[in-house]
Amino acid sequence: MAIDPVCDMEVDVQNPPGGKTEYKGETYYFCAPGCKRVFERDPEKYLSGQGQEASHQEQSMGQSQQKTSFFARIFGRKS
Repeated sequence: MAIDPVCDMEVDVQNPPGGKTEYKGETYYFCAPGCKRVFERDPEKYLSGQGQEASHQEQSMGQSQQKTSFFARIFGRKS
């Protein structure tokens, strides 16, 4: 097991749901694609502990709202 550097969740290194990335010779594992994207934008923020206030829910909310908006446009519903 590893710890997602963005949200501090445990991640199975054999099958990380959010994938993995390498930074400065270290491999980091992620619980969700959103956490991986956020980390890759500013790895130092999360490695220094400054980004720990961003919860997993905050990282995934944007993606959920985008999906709702997408389906609303297709099916003609207001989001």
